[in-house]
Amino acid sequence: MKYLINSAKQIAILILTICLFGCTNDDSKYPKVVAGFTYTVNPATGTVTFINISENSKNYEWDFGDGETSTEINPIKSYAAGTYTIVLIANNVAGGSDTFEDEITITIPTTPCTTEALESINAATLNMTFKTEPAAGTIVNDGADFAWVSNPSFDNALNSSCKVGKITKLGNNPWDNTQINLNAKLDFNTNGGLKMKVYSAKPGFKVRIKLEEIGNPNNNTELEVPTTKTSEWEELTFPFAASQTNKFNKIVLFFDLNANNKDTYYFDDLKVYAGTGGGVTPGAFDDGLLTNGNFESGSSSWIIGVGTDPAPVKTVNGDTFYSVNVTAAGNSYDVNVSQKLAIVQGATYTLSFDAWSDRARSIIAGIGLSGGDFSNTVQTVNITTTRTKYTITVTASNFGASDARVLFDLGAAIGEVNIDNVSLFLQGSGGGTGGSGTTTGLAQNSDFETGALSGWIVFQNGGTAALDNTTSNNGGTWSGKLVTNGPSNPAFKQEAVGAGTVKSGDKITVKFDVKGSVVQPGAVFNVLLFGEGAAGASFTHVFNPAPTLTSTWTTFTGTYTIPSNADVSKGLSFLIEAVCGGDAGCKVTANIDNVSVTIN
Repeated sequence: MKYLINSAKQIAILILTICLFGCTNDDSKYPKVVAGFTYTVNPATGTVTFINISENSKNYEWDFGDGETSTEINPIKSYAAGTYTIVLIANNVAGGSDTFEDEITITIPTTPCTTEALESINAATLNMTFKTEPAAGTIVNDGADFAWVSNPSFDNALNSSCKVGKITKLGNNPWDNTQINLNAKLDFNTNGGLKMKVYSAKPGFKVRIKLEEIGNPNNNTELEVPTTKTSEWEELTFPFAASQTNKFNKIVLFFDLNANNKDTYYFDDLKVYAGTGGGVTPGAFDDGLLTNGNFESGSSSWIIGVGTDPAPVKTVNGDTFYSVNVTAAGNSYDVNVSQKLAIVQGATYTLSFDAWSDRARSIIAGIGLSGGDFSNTVQTVNITTTRTKYTITVTASNFGASDARVLFDLGAAIGEVNIDNVSLFLQGSGGGTGGSGTTTGLAQNSDFETGALSGWIVFQNGGTAALDNTTSNNGGTWSGKLVTNGPSNPAFKQEAVGAGTVKSGDKITVKFDVKGSVVQPGAVFNVLLFGEGAAGASFTHVFNPAPTLTSTWTTFTGTYTIPSNADVSKGLSFLIEAVCGGDAGCKVTANIDNVSVTIN
């Protein structure tokens, strides 16, 4: 009996040991979620910028203590005076979570902002200052929420007004927008275009204004302008040609079109401005594909390196130019000035600029990527104390991107460097000035037979845009394929082709082979042509009728004559897209091949 009792004890100890040392805690597979945040407060405005320092988390739920919430990572919030308890819940993909809270006290100055004296929603005198809350029906939400709110940053010279418009995208569709209905059609004979002040914590976003005719959305035109400031007000200008007079009585605002996000944007002082319509000023400096190549708008569009810091400029006797003094020699890229733009792989460009120094020294000039491996094509240029125009030819042999750049690297030698009148033109586009295009004309890699997407900018936008060699292609191995996937608009695009070749009054023919299928309702297949000018898109044309998709290859041909006063100094862009809205079952599948864009 004693033996049995001892054996039982030994077995019990063995089982306990296995339980203690043989089992693992499944929770150890996932790092612990730690929620936390810090913040900065603008005491003049009551605007709080939250800085999320949570660890091992993916999703966030903010409660701002005043009834508002957010799922942004680093939200910005404007408070009235008072004390608020802010709660952040951080979650990971495994369901783990943590909560952190802190209390903020906001004290607002007694004279925080300027009350607007005027406002107008009339087309003839449009000036949306948000002095009062817009009347019901004036503003229509289409995938974005509008609110009349306090100015998040009024301690500045550009926009000290008390009230502004706030746009919060809902992230449902890439085309979330806000629409403003006017009482009459806009006049661009008397007015030169539209201006608008914008503000957001999101860096580098673009603002597109689309003008439409109420009840006839196919009658439209649009312009897109990039922003250059973050968490700071700036005024954007949208010059519309006089030919667009008396056509449109609806304004559609897109903030970061095709970015399916839930970010927040503010705007104010949307108004018409006096002028004589859009277009290039006669005798103005032609900077080709660039913007502000003569620096007469200061640092606008020019940056240091690939960041957002503006390039330094100097004005002497009324002439503004880039200027920097290199006091210590190092890597050539340590001192840099760049401008981002689309560069097409395989294309050849002519880069011209004026340069001079306080001594004989060399600089590096060319084109390249603004990220990744920073591939580039550059040349060394020797400059002197005499202001001289230099011209080089550069080819983007093995790189291309929509956010590539023109670059000048100046850090390898000491001395002052001055640069002015920079221009960039695409070589070999079309068939020469005033003549007919080649077989493919202005299009690059038009038959996709490189087996790569060089020359094309691809937008997935919730669907698929890719090369395809699985179908019976039309005259080769490869074609481009677009497939929607629920609410989506995948697209192929080529930007700023034919700069220096196309001109106002030219007749443009867009032609390509296509086959595919659609499932209605809500399915659309579009072809768009854009004029690229110094201030952005000078016109937008949607070809109507659009291509018809069938199970066999057919050829689509569309023609358009560039308006006589359209600015196409930066060439043309064209886009081929498949679109499905929110209709259940909608689907578009399309293959395209043998694309040509020619001047006739």
